[in-house]
Amino acid sequence: MNNERLNELLTKEYSTLSTNEKSEITKFYVDLHKIKGCKSCKDKSEMYYNKLKNDSLKTLKISIDNIELNEGSFKLRTNLGVTKILFDNGQYISFDECDNDVALGFLEANQNRISMFEKYPENWKELITKMNNKME
Repeated sequence: MNNERLNELLTKEYSTLSTNEKSEITKFYVDLHKIKGCKSCKDKSEMYYNKLKNDSLKTLKISIDNIELNEGSFKLRTNLGVTKILFDNGQYISFDECDNDVALGFLEANQNRISMFEKYPENWKELITKMNNKME
């Protein structure tokens, strides 16, 4: 979901949203707040809608970039000859698990490592810059 779609949904009254639109709202809220939401609970869907509608647009705009990244944005190539890349801090990247923040940190250290990924966001360099700006 992007900012335009969220704004489109939030301009509608909750009672006029379709079942699919309510599911979109729930998914967005769950992803935004990184919680395990109840996607089938109708009463929670309305609560999520109201909370999103009451959140400031600035907070939502900042968080939307993170949500779009959180959907399995990085995937290691299967022909690397390794199954897992371990780091000193205990974090790792594998074929099955590739946390976006860990992948961005891995690429920040050496941007040529992008060749080790078969899937990655087009704006990965921009995401590294945003990650660094958040830390400052």
